[in-house]
Amino acid sequence: MAQNSSYDLLNPSMKQIASPESEQNWIKFKTSAKINPETIFEDHKVAFELSAFDKMVVNKTFVDDIGFTHRNYQQYFKGILIDGESINVHTNKNGETYAATGRILKGINVEITPKITAQQAIEIALKYVNAKEYMWQNTFWENELKKKNNDPKATYYPSPTLVIKEKRNYNQGLGIFNLVYRMDIASSSPHYSQRIFVDAHSGEIIDKYPLESN
Repeated sequence: MAQNSSYDLLNPSMKQIASPESEQNWIKFKTSAKINPETIFEDHKVAFELSAFDKMVVNKTFVDDIGFTHRNYQQYFKGILIDGESINVHTNKNGETYAATGRILKGINVEITPKITAQQAIEIALKYVNAKEYMWQNTFWENELKKKNNDPKATYYPSPTLVIKEKRNYNQGLGIFNLVYRMDIASSSPHYSQRIFVDAHSGEIIDKYPLESN
């Protein structure tokens, strides 16, 4: 059987536990590897090319209709979440971990101390959005949110979270990593909701995308 060319790109430690059908972001484990799904990233740190500053943390666990367990891991660098990236570890009903699917970012090098405050990031985002009215300024929508969440303190007012976000350089094929404030901005006039990423060093808005608004 011809060997998968993608398999050739895997590092030697990964080849010890991965079968030849494997690819960079879709690893099928050898049965003989006997992978422990709860300690996989500690036991096989070198295979997954994790640095001393990387840590994989279980985000959620799901058992499907046929009894297979799927663990979703998120990557952290120096305690800061990597936005938008995760890897799933799959275990069959016999307790055998047979695959890992998803992406781990490698070679992260970013200063994790922000130069602007969370409040400054909010002000930058609001200046960019420039809405006539925001959801937290509307008593009706604020009250609806409190009732929906059964939380008297619930609010649409932005709550920035420090994360690391990769910005792809498609010309060079390299990732540029940014420490950013991630926040959701919901406006009532116009009625729109979006997630905005403000660079925590420069204050530049480096990315944004719409969220469902209802």
